[in-house]
Amino acid sequence: MIIHTQDIAKKMEIRFLKEGKDISNFVKGEEKIKFILSKGKMTTNEIYKRADLTDRAIRKILKKLEKKGEVKRIKGKEINKKVRYSDSWILKTKNLIKKVPQNKILIYYKKEHYNKGYRKHYMFFPKKIILNEKFLSALGFFDAEGSKTKYKSVEVVNSEPSLIRLFISFLDYFKIKTENLNYRIIFNNKLPYLLKMSKKEISNNAIEFWSNQVKIPINKEIKISYVGRSTGKSRANIIKYGSLNIHYNSVLFRKFLFNLIKTVKDKKMSKEESMAYLRGYFCGEAYVGKSDREIQIGSNDKEQLFFSKKLLEQIEIKSSLCNETSTCPPRLIITRLKDFIILEDKDIFRFHFDKRKNLIKKILNYKSIEDSLKGMLVRKLRKLK
Repeated sequence: MIIHTQDIAKKMEIRFLKEGKDISNFVKGEEKIKFILSKGKMTTNEIYKRADLTDRAIRKILKKLEKKGEVKRIKGKEINKKVRYSDSWILKTKNLIKKVPQNKILIYYKKEHYNKGYRKHYMFFPKKIILNEKFLSALGFFDAEGSKTKYKSVEVVNSEPSLIRLFISFLDYFKIKTENLNYRIIFNNKLPYLLKMSKKEISNNAIEFWSNQVKIPINKEIKISYVGRSTGKSRANIIKYGSLNIHYNSVLFRKFLFNLIKTVKDKKMSKEESMAYLRGYFCGEAYVGKSDREIQIGSNDKEQLFFSKKLLEQIEIKSSLCNETSTCPPRLIITRLKDFIILEDKDIFRFHFDKRKNLIKKILNYKSIEDSLKGMLVRKLRKLK
């Protein structure tokens, strides 16, 4: 499946520039200063006159660029200990983008912020988005686990490293670097009591674990949070390394991502594309017990459940829709052994280790399965252990 980015921009009703177009009127902050300095050496006062920014903002940006090594400061002549001539600045970086690159499109909009005037939001996107199997799985995962309430950022949280890696690779497709992501590990307050360890020791172990699993940059801060009650019954599965929350702070990318998901859902998917999307969605949303005889997908969004049901029908999986109860949201339920075998064969839980094991154990609980299938599943389970 191929999506044209400019079609999404039109749906969002915001401006876009095609490849080769000049972007000098759209840049802000750091890029604006670099554009000004690309014309040659300038004093701080000359930059003040050319940039449509406050003096304080310009000084802050120049210091930041100097720290990054993108500009060089030439100190003005010192008159006395308190006074010197204005400093001059030279642009050092050669990676200055003046036009929309080839096979890219710039999406742009200007939004009014309360008591802060207007703010520009823009970002480069691929001209065409190719939705391969991995890409669709990442979209399905975000549809299940992505934050729907934080309108300023794209955010997911999960305790399964392979799912977090899947979403980071999705962000990498849009050239969003791991250095620009924010990380937080979330623990249950019962964990110190259950593991008989201090919070500091638990936190240090988790930071080491997630840093290795997700390749978090060494200089990036990882925040720690504890949630829930510290007393009461514990879950059967103790998540000793916590759940990793990653979020990318961008209003524009969030708007784009939700419109991309809507565009994908409006298109007719092939069986392979449906399976890829469901693979990510099930890994994030499905409940799979190892001893019961059902798989549940719960959601307060009934439209999402109907959409998932339609995709399941496309791959010949039968499911039933259950209404909301006092303890459960509306949910899809899959109960047939035949469907469990199909889902296991299609590797529906490829990105979730525990759910994958539980599905195999669930099938092995049935005495009616053939010996050849039983032997194959037992071998798979041994490899997973």
